[in-house]
Amino acid sequence: MKTAVIGLTGGIGSGKTLVSRVFMHLGVPVYCADEQAKKLYDNKDILQALQKIFKEPIIADGKLDKKKLASVVFNDKDSLNRLNAFIHPLVKEDFISWSAKSTYPYVIMESAIIFESGWKDMFNKIISICTPENLVIKRTMDRDNMTRQQVMQRISNQMPQEIKNKQSDYVIINDDVRLVVPQVLDIHKEILQLCGNTN
Repeated sequence: MKTAVIGLTGGIGSGKTLVSRVFMHLGVPVYCADEQAKKLYDNKDILQALQKIFKEPIIADGKLDKKKLASVVFNDKDSLNRLNAFIHPLVKEDFISWSAKSTYPYVIMESAIIFESGWKDMFNKIISICTPENLVIKRTMDRDNMTRQQVMQRISNQMPQEIKNKQSDYVIINDDVRLVVPQVLDIHKEILQLCGNTN
């Protein structure tokens, strides 16, 4: 049977890395879109093409200045849209190539922007992680050493969680009250059944 393709999404600070690790522990291949995009930034041709898109200097010592790029795109929606229009097709192509090599019943793409990027139709099922905003703000401030204002700016560039939930097949609640692992195990079992794997 053809490998099923599952999308895993959630906003900044929602716990995508935690949930991805649980799936990986179960043996599920997980493709982290953010990490793969960062690898693409190491390609000199891609870097040069990026610099042509933005007027501000975003390359320092032959490498992408990630802080500079972030300050540009997260303060200007047009810049963010230009970046996404350039990098998303490259990530999608890389993911399709990666997933074609899998022999597991299903694979996961972890990405914060599955809906925003128009990738929804690429997946057989979509899992969304729902986390209360106050927790998102605290976690992100602590993890990334960001101010509350910076976190709120990132959140404002994302699709509202309620809309993501409605468009998803599964919703994992990550609120420091409900345990995440049992929720992942239930979803994992159901997806395996849908794939025809009864183990």
